[in-house]
Amino acid sequence: MLIRITGGSDVGTADYFVNGRKEGREFTREELDERVILDGDLELTDTIIRGMEKGGERYLHITLSFKEDALDSEVMSGLVSDFKQFAMSAYDPDEFNFYAEAHLPKLKSYTNRQTGELVERKPHIHIVIPEQNLLSGQNLNPFGRVEQQT
Repeated sequence: MLIRITGGSDVGTADYFVNGRKEGREFTREELDERVILDGDLELTDTIIRGMEKGGERYLHITLSFKEDALDSEVMSGLVSDFKQFAMSAYDPDEFNFYAEAHLPKLKSYTNRQTGELVERKPHIHIVIPEQNLLSGQNLNPFGRVEQQT
């Protein structure tokens, strides 16, 4: 498993999960993947992100990627549960919002329109954590200096 932690300020994350539009790719989410909700409520997460009154980064976007061509939903649920417990151990459950969904490829590969490269697709999990403590309103950053972590 490869874990990539990035951040985002775009309020269109929920739309990306639902519709799947990405530059260089012509397929919809429905054509690309089966979506499996593993934890949380996307609508609530989106509402929190849109309601944040801050500039710059609003949420953490974590991707768990796998080399396997298929993974059982129970295995993915367990991985998300373990990751959440580890990553959010410094916070009480009412201090943060956490959303996770798996994308199980229906389309195993496609050609990138811009580069012409073949893109191979594997199961992966997206996790979104709004960077706001829900009780205090202060910044929430469970990983510290993300730019120094690989």
